[in-house]
Amino acid sequence: MVETPTLASGKNELSKLTSAAKPVSAFYELSLDKALASGKPTVLLFATPAFCQTRFCGPMYEVSGELHRRYGGKANFIHVEVFTGLPNPAENNWQTAPAMQAFGLRTEPWLFIIRRDGVIAYRVEGLFTADEVESHLQVALNR
Repeated sequence: MVETPTLASGKNELSKLTSAAKPVSAFYELSLDKALASGKPTVLLFATPAFCQTRFCGPMYEVSGELHRRYGGKANFIHVEVFTGLPNPAENNWQTAPAMQAFGLRTEPWLFIIRRDGVIAYRVEGLFTADEVESHLQVALNR
């Protein structure tokens, strides 16, 4: 099980958890290990909105926020920033987050839908739409 940063571990300072211009605080309520033990599907986003190499991270963060507004009561939503050391990851030599390393990721953004039994039901790198993810999330919710 992988722990991810939360509001509690970040001392309620969103700037230490995300580079998003408009953070969704609900993305940082649960660590991934707790989310996976909750009995709900989990939507896991790896993205770095302010430092993204592809410029897709910010828009994909917003799509995830839209999905959270629709499904937040039915599924867990977690965002993991790609780099540690926020708000200035350069001071930490652009070290990647432990969860990125645990998933073997070297690019961003990535989105995973993890079923309530811990099996990855869907994953996508780069661009995705809310409709695309929603169709896979619906399946995970009904399993």
